[in-house]
Amino acid sequence: MVKAFSQGRALVIGIANYSHVSKLPEAVLKDARDIADVLRSQDYCGYPPSNVELLLDGQATAEGIRQGLHRLAKVVDPEDTAIVFFSGHGGRVESGPDKGAYLIPFDCDPRQLRDTAVGSEELTTLLSAIKVQRLVVLLDACHSAGAGELKAVAPISDVKAGLDEKTYNLLAQGAGRVIMASSRSNEVSLILSGMDNSLFTHYLLNALKGACSSHGDGLVRVFDVFHYIADNVPGRAAQHPIFKAHEVETNFPLALNFGGKQGQLPGQAVPQTMGVRSSTLSGKAKLAIQKHIVTRWADLATYFDIPTADQAKFERGNEPQQILVWLEQRNRLNELRDAFNYLRWDDLIKELDSHPL
Repeated sequence: MVKAFSQGRALVIGIANYSHVSKLPEAVLKDARDIADVLRSQDYCGYPPSNVELLLDGQATAEGIRQGLHRLAKVVDPEDTAIVFFSGHGGRVESGPDKGAYLIPFDCDPRQLRDTAVGSEELTTLLSAIKVQRLVVLLDACHSAGAGELKAVAPISDVKAGLDEKTYNLLAQGAGRVIMASSRSNEVSLILSGMDNSLFTHYLLNALKGACSSHGDGLVRVFDVFHYIADNVPGRAAQHPIFKAHEVETNFPLALNFGGKQGQLPGQAVPQTMGVRSSTLSGKAKLAIQKHIVTRWADLATYFDIPTADQAKFERGNEPQQILVWLEQRNRLNELRDAFNYLRWDDLIKELDSHPL
């Protein structure tokens, strides 16, 4: 029996008590600690404890984050799975000399953002140095307590909280790289009453503990983790997690699936329906979706990279039905929810919820 996920390595970062930026709830630090603990746990994910580095508050300065990523790059082998988790502030400037998107480290001064934050271009370069076939970046960088403007000694109104779509696309560049983010750019990452963790991390932790769909092979896999998060988070609040990937062809393993000593999550049974997706749609669901994508089918075809040659075979005027047939033939209907989330088609998500897979 496999005792450890020895090929798993992770850098986990949590920042709440900023010096020059509005502080975040202590739950942000608990998010990072709990992610590190679950990855290291021999009851859950099985990472060797020494393979998981945790940086909190003062350890997560701009230089501390850079060095943590450098250390991760030095120790990985090409066949490893690497995870980078960041919970803290993200900020973006839409014009001027500091234009761009940034992760906000502990020692950031928003008045000198370019010099004291970690920009998206720099972060992309740092991630590119991590030479693994499977790299997963988990970003919880727009918290409700930090919504609106980041605060310096004097307010800096040009800095907006959170990251944007362009940044997620940039960070996803690189073979085998996956980006999961807690929310869209116009949303905030919530910490709900009664939860010890932020909403996104709560379901991420559950997924890593084995609550997501399983293939019976003792592994927690990347697509299943996101499916579980994306199915559950929007049901609790107006928050829609984001998934970006580049040259990812397989549902690769993130961790072992020991599932806890009792084979289930502490204090609850493993959900049997949420996060498990069928490869078929009911007739009512197909009709509803076809009706709603009459003028939008081309965007859906682009999302799924349907070849032009295949699109040319679609019966003119019946393209919405033809797309569903194309997806069903390739066993990809279970990806529709992710597509609708990405395209921000909330009306289609409601149709899926009204006509469950």
